[in-house]
Amino acid sequence: MKQIIFNQRVTIFTNSFIGYSDNYEQELRSNFDNIDDIGVLQPNLAIMISPQQIISPNQIPQNAAWFIKIYDIKVEFLPNKIDIVSDLFINSEEEEITRLNQLTKLLISINKIISIGSITRIAYAPSFGLEYEDTISIDNHWRSIINIPDIDNSCKQEKMVRYNTQCKQNFCKYKNIVVNRVVTISEGQRVERRNTPNGEVDNKRIECMIVSLDINTSGNTGNYSIEAVDTFCNKAQSIGRELLNSVINKVNKQ
Repeated sequence: MKQIIFNQRVTIFTNSFIGYSDNYEQELRSNFDNIDDIGVLQPNLAIMISPQQIISPNQIPQNAAWFIKIYDIKVEFLPNKIDIVSDLFINSEEEEITRLNQLTKLLISINKIISIGSITRIAYAPSFGLEYEDTISIDNHWRSIINIPDIDNSCKQEKMVRYNTQCKQNFCKYKNIVVNRVVTISEGQRVERRNTPNGEVDNKRIECMIVSLDINTSGNTGNYSIEAVDTFCNKAQSIGRELLNSVINKVNKQ
């Protein structure tokens, strides 16, 4: 079975909102020499101010939700939270830990330039693609997870399972913190493109499972230091691997 991480996200929740300002942009540009992009967080890449006025996507309104992209890591400043996201494909646990440390260290560097303030909640959320050699293995895995038999002349579609198991963890000076361990398992497909001998492109769809994890501190009343984010996320990474292995090993026991 092939495992690949296609997304890693570190999220911190705060009591404040770091909206865009020209000063923030100037300070970040003066401290980072490899900024790929800075922009407004808006789905249609334009802000409607009134029926007569639309701001260009190249303009970022003051105090708007915004992002900065550094080292191919996207940092999104949203109301009451900051997302640090990597879409780099990861093939091993060692690479996962290395990339995770890059996410948390970038956050710490930004905090030295723009004060983030009190952190009320922390989360680490990686997404895995699990790919088997054949569709039978995928079907077996789903049967091991969803043990409800199909009714006549039908089969399960749009399969998804989500569950949470809470535990208590210690990290840094914080003791007996309630931590959510959320697992979401869903169907997925990967398209493999290959050139045939006659010059045509052959698109092969490969069935896979998507396992999305979200390990986070429960509630929004914490008061965590910026240094605690790195410690918690490394602990969460270990918890996440344990959860992933429990999903993978389930089918082997059938």
